[in-house]
Amino acid sequence: MSAFVVGLTAVCIATGSMMSLLLVLIAFVPLWLFVAYRAYKLPDTSLVERAITRPDSITSLIKIITPGSKVLGIELGPQVLALRFGSEAQLDEARAALAALAPDASVVPPLSR
Repeated sequence: MSAFVVGLTAVCIATGSMMSLLLVLIAFVPLWLFVAYRAYKLPDTSLVERAITRPDSITSLIKIITPGSKVLGIELGPQVLALRFGSEAQLDEARAALAALAPDASVVPPLSR
């Protein structure tokens, strides 16, 4: 995407069309800022490592099923880690295993016994 924008900017400057250059900047600068913000907000590998090595720090496990995705939300204090699964069975298996390792964690919806 960056090469595309640099190319558009070079063409706009070479042809002298400043209105097109303005449109490129208006369209792509907010997109770049949003991508930078999302990259900053993503959890790093230390959060995944903490969920694996210290399951007692897990405060809640949240199962979210939609037609397009199966997500297990793992809350570690103020931070949340989202894991995507290919099937609901895999998600349920991982959730049950983590719930067994973190007995103090609240499980939403509760595990069926």
